[in-house]
Amino acid sequence: MRSAWYGMIVVVALLAGCGDRPSAQWRVTERGGVFTGQFDSAGSWLTTGAVLQGGGLWRVEDQRFMAALNHQSEQTSVIVAAAFSPDGRHLLTAEPESLVWWDAQSGRGLAHWRLSGGVQSLALSGGAQWALIGMRNADMVLLDVRAGQVQSRIRHGSSVSAVAISRDGRWGYTGSDDGVVSGWDLQNGVQRFSRRYAGAITVLALSPDEKLLLVGAAHHSGEILTAEDGGVIKPVGRPRATLSTARFSSDSRRLLLGHPSGEVGEWHVHERAPPQRWQVAPDRFWQAQGRAIVAVAYGQDNGRVMALTGDGGVMVWARN
Repeated sequence: MRSAWYGMIVVVALLAGCGDRPSAQWRVTERGGVFTGQFDSAGSWLTTGAVLQGGGLWRVEDQRFMAALNHQSEQTSVIVAAAFSPDGRHLLTAEPESLVWWDAQSGRGLAHWRLSGGVQSLALSGGAQWALIGMRNADMVLLDVRAGQVQSRIRHGSSVSAVAISRDGRWGYTGSDDGVVSGWDLQNGVQRFSRRYAGAITVLALSPDEKLLLVGAAHHSGEILTAEDGGVIKPVGRPRATLSTARFSSDSRRLLLGHPSGEVGEWHVHERAPPQRWQVAPDRFWQAQGRAIVAVAYGQDNGRVMALTGDGGVMVWARN
Protein backbone atom coordinates (compact mmCIF):
# COMPACT_ATOMS: atom_id res chain seq x y z
CA MET A 1 0.00 0.00 0.00
CA ARG A 2 2.79 2.37 0.94
CA SER A 3 4.71 1.69 -2.29
CA ALA A 4 1.56 2.28 -4.31
CA TRP A 5 1.03 5.61 -2.52
CA TYR A 6 4.63 6.71 -3.20
CA GLY A 7 4.27 5.62 -6.81
CA MET A 8 1.18 7.77 -7.18
CA ILE A 9 3.03 10.78 -5.73
CA VAL A 10 5.86 10.30 -8.25
CA VAL A 11 3.42 10.07 -11.16
CA VAL A 12 1.52 13.19 -10.06
CA ALA A 13 4.77 15.09 -9.59
CA LEU A 14 5.95 14.13 -13.06
CA LEU A 15 2.66 15.13 -14.63
CA ALA A 16 2.64 18.44 -12.79
CA GLY A 17 6.14 19.13 -14.06
CA CYS A 18 5.11 18.55 -17.65
CA GLY A 19 4.96 21.89 -19.40
CA ASP A 20 6.41 23.43 -22.52
CA ARG A 21 10.04 23.79 -21.55
CA PRO A 22 11.20 27.40 -22.08
CA SER A 23 14.49 28.22 -23.77
CA ALA A 24 15.23 30.57 -20.85
CA GLN A 25 13.67 31.36 -17.50
CA TRP A 26 14.48 33.55 -14.52
CA ARG A 27 12.81 35.26 -11.59
CA VAL A 28 12.18 38.87 -10.63
CA THR A 29 11.37 37.93 -7.03
CA GLU A 30 11.85 34.83 -4.93
CA ARG A 31 8.99 35.48 -2.51
CA GLY A 32 5.61 37.15 -2.55
CA GLY A 33 4.99 37.32 -6.30
CA VAL A 34 3.98 40.40 -8.28
CA PHE A 35 0.91 42.63 -8.39
CA THR A 36 1.52 43.67 -11.97
CA GLY A 37 4.07 43.79 -14.77
CA GLN A 38 4.53 44.97 -18.35
CA PHE A 39 6.99 44.36 -21.18
CA ASP A 40 7.75 47.19 -23.59
CA SER A 41 6.62 46.82 -27.21
CA ALA A 42 9.95 45.31 -28.35
CA GLY A 43 10.18 42.86 -25.45
CA SER A 44 13.48 44.43 -24.38
CA TRP A 45 12.44 45.85 -21.03
CA LEU A 46 10.21 44.63 -18.21
CA THR A 47 8.73 46.57 -15.33
CA THR A 48 7.32 44.78 -12.30
CA GLY A 49 5.34 45.64 -9.20
CA ALA A 50 6.53 43.04 -6.71
CA VAL A 51 4.64 42.42 -3.49
CA LEU A 52 7.71 42.62 -1.24
CA GLN A 53 10.22 44.62 -3.31
CA GLY A 54 7.96 47.22 -4.94
CA GLY A 55 8.60 48.58 -8.43
CA GLY A 56 11.49 47.36 -10.57
CA LEU A 57 12.94 47.79 -14.05
CA TRP A 58 14.66 44.85 -15.79
CA ARG A 59 16.60 44.47 -19.03
CA VAL A 60 15.38 41.26 -20.62
CA GLU A 61 18.41 40.46 -22.80
CA ASP A 62 20.73 39.77 -19.87
CA GLN A 63 18.06 39.41 -17.14
CA ARG A 64 19.61 42.38 -15.36
CA PHE A 65 17.89 44.43 -12.68
CA MET A 66 18.38 48.07 -13.70
CA ALA A 67 16.53 50.24 -11.19
CA ALA A 68 14.09 50.31 -8.30
CA LEU A 69 10.93 52.18 -9.29
CA ASN A 70 9.46 53.09 -5.92
CA HIS A 71 7.42 56.26 -5.65
CA GLN A 72 9.12 57.42 -2.47
CA SER A 73 12.74 56.81 -1.58
CA GLU A 74 13.41 54.12 0.99
CA GLN A 75 9.81 52.89 0.80
CA THR A 76 8.34 49.89 -0.98
CA SER A 77 5.60 51.01 -3.36
CA VAL A 78 2.47 48.98 -4.08
CA ILE A 79 2.58 49.20 -7.89
CA VAL A 80 -0.84 48.23 -9.23
CA ALA A 81 -0.48 49.30 -12.88
CA ALA A 82 2.27 50.23 -15.34
CA ALA A 83 2.57 51.22 -19.00
CA PHE A 84 5.46 51.86 -21.42
CA SER A 85 5.25 54.40 -24.21
CA PRO A 86 5.12 52.75 -27.67
CA ASP A 87 8.81 53.51 -28.31
CA GLY A 88 9.83 52.06 -24.94
CA ARG A 89 11.61 55.25 -23.82
CA HIS A 90 9.12 56.26 -21.16
CA LEU A 91 7.23 54.48 -18.42
CA LEU A 92 4.34 55.33 -16.12
CA THR A 93 3.73 53.45 -12.86
CA ALA A 94 0.83 53.76 -10.47
CA GLU A 95 0.08 53.15 -6.85
CA PRO A 96 -3.63 53.39 -6.01
CA GLU A 97 -3.31 57.13 -5.31
CA SER A 98 -0.14 58.25 -7.09
CA LEU A 99 1.61 58.22 -10.48
CA VAL A 100 5.28 58.52 -11.46
CA TRP A 101 6.65 59.21 -14.94
CA TRP A 102 10.05 57.58 -15.55
CA ASP A 103 12.83 57.58 -18.10
CA ALA A 104 12.68 53.87 -18.96
CA GLN A 105 16.31 53.65 -20.06
CA SER A 106 17.83 55.01 -16.86
CA GLY A 107 15.08 54.51 -14.28
CA ARG A 108 15.18 58.23 -13.44
CA GLY A 109 11.95 59.73 -12.14
CA LEU A 110 10.71 62.68 -14.20
CA ALA A 111 7.48 63.71 -12.46
CA HIS A 112 5.17 62.64 -9.64
CA TRP A 113 1.44 63.26 -9.15
CA ARG A 114 -1.24 62.47 -6.62
CA LEU A 115 -4.50 61.19 -8.12
CA SER A 116 -7.44 60.25 -5.95
CA GLY A 117 -10.01 57.65 -6.93
CA GLY A 118 -7.93 54.45 -7.02
CA VAL A 119 -5.90 53.76 -10.16
CA GLN A 120 -6.64 50.38 -11.77
CA SER A 121 -5.31 50.57 -15.33
CA LEU A 122 -2.94 52.66 -17.47
CA ALA A 123 -2.08 53.29 -21.11
CA LEU A 124 0.52 55.71 -22.49
CA SER A 125 0.54 57.41 -25.91
CA GLY A 126 3.52 58.09 -28.16
CA GLY A 127 6.13 60.41 -26.73
CA ALA A 128 4.55 59.95 -23.31
CA GLN A 129 2.28 62.90 -24.12
CA TRP A 130 -1.01 61.46 -22.92
CA ALA A 131 -1.94 58.90 -20.30
CA LEU A 132 -5.34 57.23 -20.16
CA ILE A 133 -6.12 56.07 -16.65
CA GLY A 134 -8.90 53.78 -15.43
CA MET A 135 -10.07 54.43 -11.88
CA ARG A 136 -11.79 52.36 -9.23
CA ASN A 137 -14.24 55.20 -8.61
CA ALA A 138 -15.57 54.69 -12.19
CA ASP A 139 -13.72 57.66 -13.76
CA MET A 140 -11.71 57.60 -16.95
CA VAL A 141 -8.96 60.20 -16.61
CA LEU A 142 -7.01 61.75 -19.49
CA LEU A 143 -3.70 63.19 -18.23
CA ASP A 144 -1.42 65.49 -20.20
CA VAL A 145 1.83 63.97 -18.93
CA ARG A 146 4.13 66.65 -20.31
CA ALA A 147 2.08 69.48 -18.81
CA GLY A 148 1.22 67.55 -15.66
CA GLN A 149 -2.47 68.40 -15.93
CA VAL A 150 -5.68 66.39 -15.99
CA GLN A 151 -7.43 67.25 -19.25
CA SER A 152 -10.72 65.46 -18.69
CA ARG A 153 -12.65 62.98 -16.60
CA ILE A 154 -15.48 60.87 -17.95
CA ARG A 155 -17.71 58.94 -15.59
CA HIS A 156 -18.46 55.28 -16.28
CA GLY A 157 -21.04 52.92 -14.83
CA SER A 158 -18.48 51.05 -12.70
CA SER A 159 -14.75 50.71 -12.07
CA VAL A 160 -12.63 51.14 -15.21
CA SER A 161 -10.59 47.95 -15.24
CA ALA A 162 -8.83 48.20 -18.63
CA VAL A 163 -7.76 50.98 -21.00
CA ALA A 164 -5.94 51.46 -24.32
CA ILE A 165 -4.88 54.56 -26.26
CA SER A 166 -3.68 55.35 -29.78
CA ARG A 167 -0.15 56.59 -30.42
CA ASP A 168 -1.30 60.16 -31.09
CA GLY A 169 -3.62 60.18 -28.07
CA ARG A 170 -6.68 60.90 -30.20
CA TRP A 171 -8.53 57.60 -29.66
CA GLY A 172 -9.12 55.86 -26.37
CA TYR A 173 -10.77 52.63 -25.25
CA THR A 174 -12.13 51.64 -21.87
CA GLY A 175 -13.50 48.49 -20.29
CA SER A 176 -15.29 48.39 -16.96
CA ASP A 177 -16.41 45.93 -14.33
CA ASP A 178 -20.02 46.13 -15.56
CA GLY A 179 -18.94 44.55 -18.85
CA VAL A 180 -19.08 47.70 -21.01
CA VAL A 181 -16.39 48.40 -23.61
CA SER A 182 -16.35 51.88 -25.14
CA GLY A 183 -14.38 53.66 -27.84
CA TRP A 184 -13.74 57.39 -27.36
CA ASP A 185 -12.70 60.46 -29.28
CA LEU A 186 -10.50 61.80 -26.49
CA GLN A 187 -10.06 65.16 -28.14
CA ASN A 188 -13.78 65.90 -27.86
CA GLY A 189 -14.83 63.49 -25.11
CA VAL A 190 -17.32 61.83 -27.49
CA GLN A 191 -18.18 58.13 -27.30
CA ARG A 192 -17.65 56.43 -30.67
CA PHE A 193 -19.12 53.02 -29.80
CA SER A 194 -20.17 50.85 -26.89
CA ARG A 195 -20.54 47.09 -26.44
CA ARG A 196 -21.68 45.13 -23.40
CA TYR A 197 -20.40 41.74 -22.25
CA ALA A 198 -21.78 39.40 -19.61
CA GLY A 199 -18.67 39.60 -17.41
CA ALA A 200 -16.26 42.24 -16.16
CA ILE A 201 -13.69 43.41 -18.71
CA THR A 202 -10.26 42.04 -17.83
CA VAL A 203 -8.12 42.96 -20.87
CA LEU A 204 -7.99 45.50 -23.70
CA ALA A 205 -5.18 45.48 -26.29
CA LEU A 206 -4.87 47.76 -29.32
CA SER A 207 -2.97 46.46 -32.34
CA PRO A 208 0.12 48.43 -33.51
CA ASP A 209 -1.66 49.40 -36.74
CA GLU A 210 -4.54 50.65 -34.52
CA LYS A 211 -7.16 48.86 -36.60
CA LEU A 212 -7.96 46.09 -34.10
CA LEU A 213 -9.00 45.93 -30.46
CA LEU A 214 -8.81 42.76 -28.39
CA VAL A 215 -11.41 42.49 -25.62
CA GLY A 216 -11.24 39.97 -22.80
CA ALA A 217 -14.17 39.56 -20.40
CA ALA A 218 -14.49 37.31 -17.36
CA HIS A 219 -15.61 33.75 -18.26
CA HIS A 220 -15.81 34.69 -21.94
CA SER A 221 -13.58 33.91 -24.90
CA GLY A 222 -11.71 36.91 -26.26
CA GLU A 223 -13.03 38.90 -29.20
CA ILE A 224 -11.20 40.93 -31.82
CA LEU A 225 -13.12 44.08 -32.71
CA THR A 226 -12.60 46.78 -35.30
CA ALA A 227 -11.12 49.71 -33.39
CA GLU A 228 -13.10 52.24 -35.40
CA ASP A 229 -16.65 51.08 -34.65
CA GLY A 230 -16.44 48.07 -32.32
CA GLY A 231 -17.67 45.53 -34.85
CA VAL A 232 -16.80 41.91 -34.07
CA ILE A 233 -14.21 40.34 -36.40
CA LYS A 234 -13.71 36.97 -34.70
CA PRO A 235 -13.59 35.21 -31.33
CA VAL A 236 -10.22 34.02 -30.05
CA GLY A 237 -9.10 31.94 -27.09
CA ARG A 238 -10.77 29.08 -25.31
CA PRO A 239 -14.54 29.25 -24.74
CA ARG A 240 -15.52 30.71 -21.36
CA ALA A 241 -11.83 31.08 -20.41
CA THR A 242 -10.96 34.38 -18.73
CA LEU A 243 -8.00 36.28 -20.20
CA SER A 244 -5.47 37.97 -17.93
CA THR A 245 -3.32 39.73 -20.57
CA ALA A 246 -2.84 40.09 -24.33
CA ARG A 247 -0.39 41.52 -26.87
CA PHE A 248 -0.47 41.85 -30.68
CA SER A 249 2.64 41.15 -32.75
CA SER A 250 4.42 44.15 -34.28
CA ASP A 251 2.82 43.45 -37.68
CA SER A 252 -0.66 43.11 -36.10
CA ARG A 253 -1.08 39.66 -37.70
CA ARG A 254 -0.77 37.51 -34.56
CA LEU A 255 -2.00 37.81 -31.01
CA LEU A 256 -0.72 36.44 -27.71
CA LEU A 257 -3.27 35.62 -25.00
CA GLY A 258 -2.39 34.90 -21.37
CA HIS A 259 -4.64 33.04 -18.93
CA PRO A 260 -4.85 32.71 -15.14
CA SER A 261 -4.33 28.96 -15.69
CA GLY A 262 -0.74 29.53 -16.86
CA GLU A 263 -1.46 29.04 -20.55
CA VAL A 264 -0.13 31.32 -23.28
CA GLY A 265 -1.71 30.99 -26.72
CA GLU A 266 -0.81 32.55 -30.06
CA TRP A 267 -3.68 33.17 -32.47
CA HIS A 268 -3.63 34.26 -36.09
CA VAL A 269 -5.75 37.35 -36.61
CA HIS A 270 -6.77 36.83 -40.24
CA GLU A 271 -5.96 33.18 -40.91
CA ARG A 272 -7.69 29.98 -39.82
CA ALA A 273 -4.47 28.32 -38.68
CA PRO A 274 -4.68 26.51 -35.32
CA PRO A 275 -3.20 28.37 -32.35
CA GLN A 276 0.17 27.52 -30.86
CA ARG A 277 0.13 27.09 -27.08
CA TRP A 278 2.66 27.08 -24.26
CA GLN A 279 1.87 25.98 -20.72
CA VAL A 280 3.74 27.16 -17.63
CA ALA A 281 4.10 24.13 -15.37
CA PRO A 282 3.18 24.39 -11.67
CA ASP A 283 6.07 24.92 -9.28
CA ARG A 284 4.77 22.24 -6.91
CA PHE A 285 3.16 18.91 -7.73
CA TRP A 286 0.01 19.58 -5.69
CA GLN A 287 -0.85 22.68 -7.71
CA ALA A 288 -3.70 21.82 -10.04
CA GLN A 289 -2.85 24.50 -12.62
CA GLY A 290 0.10 26.51 -13.87
CA ARG A 291 1.07 29.91 -12.60
CA ALA A 292 -1.14 32.83 -13.64
CA ILE A 293 0.10 34.85 -16.62
CA VAL A 294 0.49 38.56 -15.76
CA ALA A 295 2.09 39.89 -18.97
CA VAL A 296 3.09 38.60 -22.41
CA ALA A 297 5.24 39.94 -25.23
CA TYR A 298 7.06 39.11 -28.43
CA GLY A 299 10.83 39.54 -28.60
CA GLN A 300 13.63 39.37 -31.16
CA ASP A 301 11.46 40.57 -34.06
CA ASN A 302 8.60 38.24 -33.11
CA GLY A 303 10.95 35.24 -32.96
CA ARG A 304 10.30 34.48 -29.32
CA VAL A 305 7.43 34.61 -26.85
CA MET A 306 7.80 35.84 -23.27
CA ALA A 307 5.57 35.71 -20.22
CA LEU A 308 5.65 37.05 -16.67
CA THR A 309 3.88 34.88 -14.09
CA GLY A 310 2.16 35.94 -10.89
CA ASP A 311 4.82 34.32 -8.72
CA GLY A 312 7.56 36.41 -10.35
CA GLY A 313 8.82 33.98 -12.98
CA VAL A 314 9.82 35.05 -16.50
CA MET A 315 9.55 32.43 -19.26
CA VAL A 316 10.98 32.70 -22.79
CA TRP A 317 10.00 30.31 -25.60
CA ALA A 318 11.20 30.11 -29.20
CA ARG A 319 8.36 30.31 -31.73
CA ASN A 320 8.00 27.44 -34.18
